[in-house]
Amino acid sequence: MSPLRPSARRGAATVEFALIVPVLVAILMFSMYLTELVRAKLKLQELARYAAWEMTSYTLSDFAKAKHAEAFEVAQREAMAEALERYKDMDSVEPNALPGNFVARYADVQGTLANEEIGFFEKGLVLGNSDEGLASEVVGALNRAGNGMLGEWDFNTKGWVTSDVSMRFNNVLLPKNYLDEGTPNGFFQADMFGGQQLDSLALRSRYSLYADAWTMEDGGDAVIRGRRAGAHRGGSEDMPHGLYQQVSRMVFLGVHDELTEHVGILAKVEQFIRQVAPAFLGTFVVSHNYGPTPSGEDEEWSRDCIGPQTGVEAYPANAEGGLNNLDKFSQLDWPRPKCFDTAPFRDQPYERSQYIKLFQARGDYFMGCKNAQSDDPSAPRVSHRGDENLNVVNCE
Repeated sequence: MSPLRPSARRGAATVEFALIVPVLVAILMFSMYLTELVRAKLKLQELARYAAWEMTSYTLSDFAKAKHAEAFEVAQREAMAEALERYKDMDSVEPNALPGNFVARYADVQGTLANEEIGFFEKGLVLGNSDEGLASEVVGALNRAGNGMLGEWDFNTKGWVTSDVSMRFNNVLLPKNYLDEGTPNGFFQADMFGGQQLDSLALRSRYSLYADAWTMEDGGDAVIRGRRAGAHRGGSEDMPHGLYQQVSRMVFLGVHDELTEHVGILAKVEQFIRQVAPAFLGTFVVSHNYGPTPSGEDEEWSRDCIGPQTGVEAYPANAEGGLNNLDKFSQLDWPRPKCFDTAPFRDQPYERSQYIKLFQARGDYFMGCKNAQSDDPSAPRVSHRGDENLNVVNCE
């Protein structure tokens, strides 16, 4: 056979190019579509993570009034509204970006936050990955009993937060019928969507984490005023601290509050005794934040605890605020050491205490705060549930 003439070879190449171009264009369009679909899915996962982690900056437990459900409702409403505003266009950087591009449009961006109960014993730690058999049933029974007891004391047994977000991914680029054979200059008789419904895809993502901690909302000190322990440093003298109210509900396993409520004479007797002596059935709560001892306008709250006469001869200056001086604020327990550390679980020397190690690891500028020793690491926010502290140092 004689070789093809150059003009014939060029004609064959043109035909081959004409045949392959529609296929290449289809591949290119699908590549762009799938790339955008993956990006949208990743942004949706980012929204789910953002919404859940945002809840960790809120106090989800209302220990002062035991209205934990209301505390969560306020937090989830504010957190989800902020998250949806940030991600309404699936662009967390540009504030007013278009909700999509020439490949696809994003619509119906929605989300919810759920608060689930946390077991008294973590099954994953106790049983590993197993969730069946007698051992699982035993742990489940212990969890029900433990959470029931905590519920009687008005503890918050929830705090496992799950964000559930969704959106519509609306196709703009892909044609359902591409160069249809029934049209002029058509080549194919095929459904570009492959029998699937690609006009609008429903995307969904979920994310869960432990979001709550046993902390007070504003981080204010619980102090001694006069003969009363458990007053809020930033409130009036008769305003009990939220920590005091929570501990009070637990005194004598909760029997004290029940008796006081139902046996009227007992409350009157206790109220009379408080005028002249310590309340022997009452609650003693003192809790100070670590930090330098107050000075300046707050000097009246300074600890004055360093010295042989107080029982504390040496103490780190950046943590002295965590001490309490009984001699300064009260005559209770006079024969005992006048100063003591109010941090919980301080049963070891200062340097070995887990509480101290956490405090030191946190650092002065916790979570990127611009101000040292901040009480509120998320943002300036006004307390709205009982505890009010005028001395909170905000991040900004």
